Amino acid sequence: MMGQLRSHTVRICEIDFAPEPGKPYCLGGLTSEISSNFLKLFQEYELHVNNQCFSHVDDLDSQLSAMELSVEVANNGRHQISKLQIYPSTGDVSFVLGAKLTI
Repeated sequence: MMGQLRSHTVRICEIDFAPEPGKPYCLGGLTSEISSNFLKLFQEYELHVNNQCFSHVDDLDSQLSAMELSVEVANNGRHQISKLQIYPSTGDVSFVLGAKLTI
């Protein structure tokens, strides 16, 4: 599926993703550049994961959780997401797909 990752009403990036059959977990990849407003955050996240500085990762996870993240898919609406991970160096994306939002 092609979709847009969003925080509130701001576009983060476009992705191509697929849910795991029978599970809410989704894997995918970037199909556009990450918005400059968010790029540093995800670069920092990737750095801390690679250096195994998990206390910093937890702090960044808290910041992401507060952003009201969603994915918008044409003809399928917008859905809440959680546990978003974006790795700018590889273009990998993963997240947990949540409830459909009514807008």
